[in-house]
Amino acid sequence: MELESTEIRKYDEKFMRRCIELSQESVNLGDAAFGSLIAIDDKLIAEGLNDYNTKISEHAEIVALNKAHKKLGTSDLSSCTLYTSCEPCPMCSFMIREFKIKRVVFALPSLYVGGYSKWPILQDTEIAELKPIFSNPPEVLAGFMEAEAKIVMDKTPLWMFGNDAKSRNPNKKNKQLDIITPFSKNTEVKVLKKGEHSFKININDYKFL
Repeated sequence: MELESTEIRKYDEKFMRRCIELSQESVNLGDAAFGSLIAIDDKLIAEGLNDYNTKISEHAEIVALNKAHKKLGTSDLSSCTLYTSCEPCPMCSFMIREFKIKRVVFALPSLYVGGYSKWPILQDTEIAELKPIFSNPPEVLAGFMEAEAKIVMDKTPLWMFGNDAKSRNPNKKNKQLDIITPFSKNTEVKVLKKGEHSFKININDYKFL
């Protein structure tokens, strides 16, 4: 996935590696492989492990946001960057917008349930008009250190995260046209003008899986 941010900052790698460590800690505790943290520039503010088994809404990002809120004494986190090992879901993305996070860095994209790749909540400009509730869209650095985060995620049954998730969907057969030759003898070709052709394909010549 392309990096949407204009720059990678020198401390991004340090903080993302920590998120990946947190995701492993979460797995070790019997939860899903998600880890998140909040930072102001190069200063760590709060960390969050996934705690889905205790409470469904306790995603790693939500845990980190609430801890940062408590530590800083404000719900205005507009000076903060949120790092997470996986793309925030819609719930977390709305919370990111309400906490006014200025920058989001995530590793694994979430093509099925992401608040950036699937539903454009992080980049939505209309909700930014609803001030002071929502912030302007944060800067997003997407797919940063995806390969490293995937090493931990691949230890779990959660196949639906990563840039190649749709090609690995075990519930969906990869349906492709089985075409041996481009056209058969039953294909009708009528020349209209020089350089122009109208092709009529007999659909019975093709096998669908």
